[in-house]
Amino acid sequence: MKTHHTSDPSDLPTASALTPGPTVGASVPPPQIPGYEILGEVGAAGQGRVWRARQLSTRREVALKVPRVDLLRSRKALTRFEREVELAARLSHPNIARIYDSGIHQGLYYYAMELIDGIWLDAYVKKHELSEHEVLRLMQLICDAIQHAHQHGVIHRDVKPSNVLVTKDGQPHIVDFGLAMTISTDDTVGTMSMEGEVTGTPAYMSPEQAAGLHAQLDTRTDVYSLGVVFYRLITGSFPYKVDASVLETVRNIQECDPVRPSKIVPHLDRDIEAIILRALAKEPDRRYQSVAELKGDIDRRLGGMPILARSDSSLYLLRKIIARHRYSSTVAALLLVIVLGFLCFSLQLCVGLRQANRELGEQQQLFIGQTEEFMRYAEFAVLAEFLNRWHNGHGQSAERFAVFFAEGTREAIAVHFLADERPLSGKITEFEEELQESEPCFMECIIAEHLLKDGHRPEAIAGYRACLSHQDLAQKDRWLAIWAKSRLHEMTGDTEDVGLSVAGEGGRP
Repeated sequence: MKTHHTSDPSDLPTASALTPGPTVGASVPPPQIPGYEILGEVGAAGQGRVWRARQLSTRREVALKVPRVDLLRSRKALTRFEREVELAARLSHPNIARIYDSGIHQGLYYYAMELIDGIWLDAYVKKHELSEHEVLRLMQLICDAIQHAHQHGVIHRDVKPSNVLVTKDGQPHIVDFGLAMTISTDDTVGTMSMEGEVTGTPAYMSPEQAAGLHAQLDTRTDVYSLGVVFYRLITGSFPYKVDASVLETVRNIQECDPVRPSKIVPHLDRDIEAIILRALAKEPDRRYQSVAELKGDIDRRLGGMPILARSDSSLYLLRKIIARHRYSSTVAALLLVIVLGFLCFSLQLCVGLRQANRELGEQQQLFIGQTEEFMRYAEFAVLAEFLNRWHNGHGQSAERFAVFFAEGTREAIAVHFLADERPLSGKITEFEEELQESEPCFMECIIAEHLLKDGHRPEAIAGYRACLSHQDLAQKDRWLAIWAKSRLHEMTGDTEDVGLSVAGEGGRP
């Protein structure tokens, strides 16, 4: 699935995230910095102008940044420029533009940094129509670079697509630390922003940054800005309205909940949406507590693992809904009635489902019982056919029926016993040892069948009666009882329930 984009940023290559504004040309003469040959103007970036230059000592091309002419007399602007150099110089990461050199020449501040030939992040995503997965990969690299800055005590405070250049090989580079601040309160570099002063790009500011609460800013501010960038790359829009006045934009950042990304991109992966919304939480304590945590969830999503952002409880979401309707206790009471009604309905439905499951279980047991009874009948029917053929002298055809019975079952043992051509006396002991304990009734019946074929009718009758003498045979082995009674009826003509008191009558040869 491709990401959606509605913005139309310039696709022109940029150097070190510099905004390619209108060319000033002759109105702004190139600076004369010893050791550098100016090749041309790149554009404006925050508090300065940037020129493409060649460092004569190394012959490499660099981006040479100097303060804007209109700020040369501002002590605050120059101090901020110095701070940008010092903070950026701390960092050494493949996805952060490096600082090569800095100094002052005839009162003109300057610094030379790595020249990045690339295009803005959002323009790159749009130009290459990156998928959600590919955007995740880019965000993974960007988060790693920002986390490196945080580990070295630097908060960027102005993370936005135009401050991330992506080169042709797909590598993003963080640039322009003009608004960066240090994390350590003991750091002499500090920050040039005063409490209540709003600094940064409004559309990408965190709520606390938009409120000018600089004392409350920490690494979670960059987490929020990364969330806005992520939202922008996936949806092509901002989480809330930012095309109004600065005052209204700041108010929207502080008060308006972001539009769910899935409302803009209907089939958006739910994990990606959860990651974005977690980063965009208004309260810093509800966000990822570091860029490392944000990157961790991105890593888990890319690896197919569960993400932390989905752990927000339903109770928290319910509290948010109620908090937005404090003015009306009636609404809260109505909500409680609805919840209770839903619980009662759910309980009633649960009871009904349990009853239905119980009835279904009973029907299932009945079906299983009927199936088992049918299988017993089928097995006895096959055994009966075997006995008929065996009694009629068709031994070879009778033996074929043995394949219908699983090895080790009583029917298989009986077939092998009857098909054995040895006399009864030579094999009966082995047969009795196999079935005496487990199937005594069945054993008596099969031995009676053998006696019947051998012509020992009285002994066979006694065997059938011994079979029927076992208690509850009709309930436990219905088809065996029917077979034994049927044989007795054929041989004696007796239609009564015979064989209950004749145990031991007769004997075996």
